[in-house]
Amino acid sequence: MNAARSIAVVTVATRGHFHRARCLLASVRRHLPDATCFAVLADADDDRRLGAQDFSVIPVATLPIPDVAGFVQRYRAPELCFATKPWALAEMFRRGFDRAIYFDADIVVYSSLAPMQQMLDAASILLTPHLAEPPAEGARAAEIDIVQAGAYNAGFLGLARSASADAFLNWWQRKLLHNSRVDVDRGYVGDQRWLDLVPGMFDGVRVVRHPGWNVGRWNLDGRPVTTTNGELRVAGEPLVFFHFSGLLSGAASPGQQLNPEALAPLPPAVQTLMDDYAAELERLGARHYAAMPFAFARSPAAFRADVRYRLRSSARHLLHGVTTTAFRRRARLWFRNRASR
Repeated sequence: MNAARSIAVVTVATRGHFHRARCLLASVRRHLPDATCFAVLADADDDRRLGAQDFSVIPVATLPIPDVAGFVQRYRAPELCFATKPWALAEMFRRGFDRAIYFDADIVVYSSLAPMQQMLDAASILLTPHLAEPPAEGARAAEIDIVQAGAYNAGFLGLARSASADAFLNWWQRKLLHNSRVDVDRGYVGDQRWLDLVPGMFDGVRVVRHPGWNVGRWNLDGRPVTTTNGELRVAGEPLVFFHFSGLLSGAASPGQQLNPEALAPLPPAVQTLMDDYAAELERLGARHYAAMPFAFARSPAAFRADVRYRLRSSARHLLHGVTTTAFRRRARLWFRNRASR
């Protein structure tokens, strides 16, 4: 494979968010022209309705996922996108690329990704933390929020072909085959909290604390976005990529309004980014794509899978609760008190 095809950038999206994938990959082409771009469609394959694209579209059903027919019915739309990521990245290596970068579809790249390429010459796995410094008192995201969500943001991963990257992807695939649930009370946040274990379990992991990487609502207070001489900067460094997760609503039409639940007011430079992003999504067909329903929604198979998960999870937590030392101590005390009456 020639050098121009040595790096792949991939995202995962449903039909309803395909305009976001188009926006992301257009920004990647501007700032990493050597990359070959892919979008994995976590939905029914419908080329006619999606239209011709200048990147390759890979239907999820064509990936080598065990029982893929059951897999796509197992999850809600966001969970399916989360669960598909390790197979999307592994597919890049299967196609012969030396490096693979994953971005969530609601990310936009604003400056060169060449430093990312260079980091992957020395590292096998690149991660970005939600927080790279302690948040100020009263910040939008407190440490407990990040503890619950996971230390690293799963909207970005960079991988270099290596034994460590392969081992990581194989492990992540096993975890997400059945456990890509969003169930915070039981410790599941889709694909994300699994990443907390990665630096401790795999070699060649680099945690990138550059303030311009993966800027999002969770770290805006510590990463002021400004415009200097027409260039977007974060804490004095170039803004590399911004993650719009949680800042846009999911309304079908007009499709891309500021999420009323997002913490406001946004800093002026971020509000400008938001306005420009919403306008670009409209230009790329937000109304058209957002009207497309998720093909696997509300199926009997999905309902049965969800019921099975709830029953297994409840039984597991009940079993854990009644086998702890504290529970046995309380039980002995209760029986002792009953016997002494």
